[in-house]
Amino acid sequence: MYIHTVLQGESLWGIARTYGGTAQDIARGNRLPTANLVPGQTLLVPGGGNSYVVMPGDTVVTIADNLDIPVQTLLMWNRRLATSPILPFPGDILRIPKSSKMDITVLGFLELLNSYLDQVHVAHFSPDSSYLALFGYGLSLSGNVLPAADAAALAALRLQDALPTAVFANWTGEGFSPAAVHTVLCQASVRERYVRELLQVVDSHGYQAVVMDFESIRPEDGESFVQLVRDIRSQLPQGIPVWVAVMPVTGQEPPTDRVAEAYDYVALGRYADALILMAYNWSWATGSPGPIAPFAKVEATIQYALRSLSPTQLLLGVIRYGYDWALPFHTGDMAATVSAQDATGIAMTAQVPIQFDSASLMPSFIYPLGDTQHYVSFEDARSMQLKFQLVRKYGLAGVAPWQLGQRFPQFRPLLQQNFRIHKAK
Repeated sequence: MYIHTVLQGESLWGIARTYGGTAQDIARGNRLPTANLVPGQTLLVPGGGNSYVVMPGDTVVTIADNLDIPVQTLLMWNRRLATSPILPFPGDILRIPKSSKMDITVLGFLELLNSYLDQVHVAHFSPDSSYLALFGYGLSLSGNVLPAADAAALAALRLQDALPTAVFANWTGEGFSPAAVHTVLCQASVRERYVRELLQVVDSHGYQAVVMDFESIRPEDGESFVQLVRDIRSQLPQGIPVWVAVMPVTGQEPPTDRVAEAYDYVALGRYADALILMAYNWSWATGSPGPIAPFAKVEATIQYALRSLSPTQLLLGVIRYGYDWALPFHTGDMAATVSAQDATGIAMTAQVPIQFDSASLMPSFIYPLGDTQHYVSFEDARSMQLKFQLVRKYGLAGVAPWQLGQRFPQFRPLLQQNFRIHKAK
């Protein structure tokens, strides 16, 4: 299966004729809302090989070496490389033979919605997940674990081969609260009570893994957060892994970077089975418009973590969504969250081209809505393939997609094409 970038004037019929297959198959596989394609849109199309998206620093020789194929084979599959003196640019898509798959762990996050949808989602996403992390158990301002309506999802998981994973977050119902975390961490008695409540949930509900998702914690609480993770790890039964979601640190910020102070990768790595690198939201819903997960910063976060941790201790967090900002942006504005599929649908409905930024290696577009202009940054097949290639390049333990309920039809085929999914059950 190949990644194809739509050119001006191309049609589904013409693309199908080029690759083989039918226009209907391409439309169905990509869940297209209309046949009216737009330039810059990415499609997965049938074919006898795979696609490789050129990364910064790549050359024909290094690409062939990384793929373990002869240079001549790469040139044969991409004849333009043999006739052009220009090396491939970052973001260029090359055809390659089907390559070996890497074994990884997939920790798929699933936001609990209602009994019916939770059961549907569990059945749909379990085959491509090692663990399904149910979001989740929140945190009150007094430091107590808030309950989750997880009964239906857990019942459905008993029929699947993905392991049930409890997510404990500092989500109060209105947002991630640093104040609620501080309440837990600053008093030993409150911390001990929180750990007891967490253990009770795991034991009584039959969870087989735990994710700690404490976001935007204060730098002064970083050391106490490590102690909390240590306490949880020491009291959980053996065989139940503990993963900790950490905010991204690129190592490019000043040494006093507050995020690095709050999330001590080295110390957390001593007690967590793995860290989940939330390598996204460099542009966020209430911030200025921009690329959400620029390639260079994602790679820098991985490199920073690998200075002191093993690749087997790291899962790369990836997203299945985008943000839609109204322009011009004003402080206090909030962007709408849109799934990857909905983002593409907006561009197709508005018939505006999608741009692939050569700096961030992410897609975006601007479209009119009433009297305003809107800017959308999101993940597509090409930018996600780049993230998967980073997992392979650095030999990471796996990926942690947030969240599976957000529609991204190209995600599963790309995941299956790149990886073999480890099943612990």
